[in-house]
Amino acid sequence: MDVDIGSTLDAISSSDSDAESEHIPDEGFLPHPDQVPYFLLSGQWVSCLQEMSKDLYERLGMSLGYQVMQVILDTRPIEVTQCSLNRAFVEHHELGLAYLALFPHRLKYYTMFTGRKWKRNSPYTLLPQLAHGHPKVSASNPSGITSCATHYAAMHKTRFIDLGMGCGTYIRNIPTDLRWCGGYEINANPLQLQQTLTNILRHRPDFHFIPVSFEPPCMLPEGASTLFSWRPGSYNIPLIQGTSNITAFFKGAAFVNVQSQGMRMHDSNQSIAFYANFDSPPLPTWTVARRPQTPPPALSLLDALGSFDIVAKLNTDTRKLRACLSSMGADPSSIRTEADARMYIQSMGKPAFAKWFVRHGKWKFVREVVLANCEMDMRMIFSCGVPQAECRNRLLQEITILHG
Repeated sequence: MDVDIGSTLDAISSSDSDAESEHIPDEGFLPHPDQVPYFLLSGQWVSCLQEMSKDLYERLGMSLGYQVMQVILDTRPIEVTQCSLNRAFVEHHELGLAYLALFPHRLKYYTMFTGRKWKRNSPYTLLPQLAHGHPKVSASNPSGITSCATHYAAMHKTRFIDLGMGCGTYIRNIPTDLRWCGGYEINANPLQLQQTLTNILRHRPDFHFIPVSFEPPCMLPEGASTLFSWRPGSYNIPLIQGTSNITAFFKGAAFVNVQSQGMRMHDSNQSIAFYANFDSPPLPTWTVARRPQTPPPALSLLDALGSFDIVAKLNTDTRKLRACLSSMGADPSSIRTEADARMYIQSMGKPAFAKWFVRHGKWKFVREVVLANCEMDMRMIFSCGVPQAECRNRLLQEITILHG
């Protein structure tokens, strides 16, 4: 592709001449830095366009960066609201790439536009229907069980839409003949977003990343779509337009508006329920769901924490080891050797020891084990500002789920 950088820069310069009409937040509205990228890709912060093009070229490469910048210029201005942004991200996958590529530079643009540096006590307005890093945002759920939904969408020529995609680890396994695929995610965890962009660029550059809440009044695009969701953080599916034929694969999801949207369950397999809003839909081939996509490269949280060798870790501190064993319920007088300690811990079983470790273990050790051995979705909770007590609770919940 021949990239005409000059024409892009000319377009940006002409936009700069309209700076007096630029959207400038007043003292009553200053965005949180996590939501700065929306104002950038909406084209409302005209004075930032030149710098944006440089960052896009650097992260996405000259050809793709040019393509993304052209879409930003052609679609501006976009109103920074849930519905307007949803339509824009659905229509232009380039805007999702722009959001992910510009997110690491959000503090720079915050300072450029507001004229002040971001501080923890800086005033801000958070738009809850857009992506943010608040601890109440549910943990990401890249499930590895999407194959049944993606293959169904490819076979029946529908869109594939993931309601809560996490970092999209499954993108590498999406069928090549799937014509349209995308996913919603409002967890603005920096590490997760970085991994999401890597997965998209490496395996499916036309994937539509949609960092907007899919709850109503958000609407699905017109036409046939196949939805997928696993343990979502929301309670409502998007609104269905007109007579669009919608199918859905839900696992661990209890959406309250499924029936009001005309959806009913037609089949199920291994706790995955298949829904449709029309009669006699083609039923899925469940054997695809049973086939593992890739061997798990990391230990589960239960295996990682349950296998921690606390005896070896505290070998030089007998007093601390005895105190730990006592809090586990052991009689310290009966523990005379390392072998006795290991035997007692083994008798507890992995789930009981893992829960004890999370509740009472030194936080430094818990972090080390999870960061060194677990999948990205588990490691992520340590980098999004969640307080230690909340982190421990989330780990305990995950262990309970894995143990059954």
